[in-house]
Amino acid sequence: MRARQEAAGGGEHLAEEVTGPEYAGACARGKACHTRVRTRRRGVEPHSPSSPVKLDEIQNATAARGRMHEACHVKAHLSLDLRVVNLGINLPPLLASARFAELGAQVTKVEPPRGDPMQRYTPALYARAISGQEIHRLDLKQSRDQAELDEILVKADVMITSSRPSALRRLGLDAVLLERHRRLVHVAIVGYGSPYQEVSGHDLTYSAPLGLIAPPCLPRTLVADIGGAERAVSAGLAAVIARDSEQPSDRYFEVALADAAALFALPWNHGVTARDGLLGGGNPFYNVYEAEDGWIALGALEPEFQRNLLDELGLNEGDLTALAACFRRRPTKHWVSVAAIRDIPIAPVHDLIRGDTKSGHRDNR
Repeated sequence: MRARQEAAGGGEHLAEEVTGPEYAGACARGKACHTRVRTRRRGVEPHSPSSPVKLDEIQNATAARGRMHEACHVKAHLSLDLRVVNLGINLPPLLASARFAELGAQVTKVEPPRGDPMQRYTPALYARAISGQEIHRLDLKQSRDQAELDEILVKADVMITSSRPSALRRLGLDAVLLERHRRLVHVAIVGYGSPYQEVSGHDLTYSAPLGLIAPPCLPRTLVADIGGAERAVSAGLAAVIARDSEQPSDRYFEVALADAAALFALPWNHGVTARDGLLGGGNPFYNVYEAEDGWIALGALEPEFQRNLLDELGLNEGDLTALAACFRRRPTKHWVSVAAIRDIPIAPVHDLIRGDTKSGHRDNR
């Protein structure tokens, strides 16, 4: 059976007697396995700090890319000679394959007969993420569709999955498959690292034990899913480089979403973003302030930025109370304009859902 749409393989029962919090503890202690990859962007000229810039244009462009309404500018400078086959469902493999496509790879997305749940959850994000990809719907429990997948994988470099190992074995997507396709590398996105890959979880349960959630609010973004997607891309690139080197290497790589969440938790665990930490509220030059008509974010960590700010405000030194009093006197647009002229890291706090700058601190998500 063939169609034009999404991914493969669903997970099933739990296996190990281990909980997410127990694994999270191991992550926090640095015992979880980590994929170590370096990437570098080339060909992008930085903006000169000596020339004024319209901050709102930069922020609008960044927000647009964040909403996936524009292609990433890296695509203009890279063209990967790679063929990627995504058999995964849900957000991490969807974003990983989109990232590969942005980097110029040829991506084929293979979905189960009912499609990827992301198409039902968020049609707009799904549509943007699969842009430029070839989509097939296959029932991998049927021999005819298994044969079609084999044809797709003949020239593939990277295969991405997101099912548990037990489900992959039942579908024949394990070491036996790699034996048939000698150049194929397999990036398996799992919830928890070995030996806990069969334990169920989602972004919320990976993040919760690590201190990344402040109840009763849910997080505004999905750090484990997004971080895991980027790690999957890094792992895939590293695996292909290793495959093409003279040294023999493994062609199976696991990327654990809980490990990605643990990486995002490092600043919190080390006190950097604690309430009195350098980047958590303890530094008046790195904070959010109420303006006359909304909220602004100040990120003047470096001495030169602080001097520019204090000179503009007519202050000899800055503390939370003095800065708050100054910022409250003028509207947001005034401070954004000053930031562009005086080279001070200031940005309006926008609520992207409500489309305003007036809802800061009403919702700590």
